[in-house]
Amino acid sequence: MNITEYFVDKDGFRGQLFEPENRTNKVIIIFMGGEGKIISAGLLADKLAHNGFSALALYYCKGKGLSKQLSEISLEMVEKSISYLKTRKGYEKIGVYGISLGSILAFMSGVFFNDISCVIGVSPTHIIPEGFINKRKCSGKSFLSYKGKPLPYIPLENDLSNYDRFQNAYENSLGEGYIPIEKIEAKILLIAGSKDESWNAVYSVEQLKNQLYENKFPYQYKTCIYDGSHYIGIIPNMKKHKSLHLIKLISKTERENKRLCEEARQLSEQEIVKWLCEW
Repeated sequence: MNITEYFVDKDGFRGQLFEPENRTNKVIIIFMGGEGKIISAGLLADKLAHNGFSALALYYCKGKGLSKQLSEISLEMVEKSISYLKTRKGYEKIGVYGISLGSILAFMSGVFFNDISCVIGVSPTHIIPEGFINKRKCSGKSFLSYKGKPLPYIPLENDLSNYDRFQNAYENSLGEGYIPIEKIEAKILLIAGSKDESWNAVYSVEQLKNQLYENKFPYQYKTCIYDGSHYIGIIPNMKKHKSLHLIKLISKTERENKRLCEEARQLSEQEIVKWLCEW
């Protein structure tokens, strides 16, 4: 396997490209949720590369040249990474994979950049939220920006749990700030766990699915709901990476439904690998 590092001051984006020895013409850009403290994008990219897929772990917060907060994350870095993968590395098919907050970057990358031909959202939300200063306080600015302009967003409330602030936003929001998933020109896979504790990801998947259906979306799309937690999809080997045991400490669902959660991970990973193989 070949691993290449990229830096903002030199390359315009911060990332790690994992390429198997016999690489194909496909590459997947990985966006993790939040700051990726428990599961880094690099661990997922490494796992995908071991399955035969080239993968770029793209970091977007709290690093040299990156935003210090989860606020006004710039989509230009995604644009630059796509250009590099296409023109310098020769990849013909570029996909995006986002989990949790990373799903927002995956979806909006698909909206803005038509070089993307595959979009996977795991434990997604269907809105562009207000950005975050920390776990309890919001920034008063959009989570995303492009070409120096903030994208329309839905305000969140301070001093609430993540689940409650997003639930309130889902129930009370009007106007702009919803992800226009129907504008994506790519095949789309949406995956959620029925016992997600971060937000109601099943509700978001249904909202996104309805948008695709109502707009007669012309590309292939599929939704999968599993009886599991927030931590589904491609997950590195927990026995190999001991830090992943933190998932069980912070998630009541993981502690009380270990077998169901593990089964959901296995089934959702199989679905994702199949989707990527058929892409």
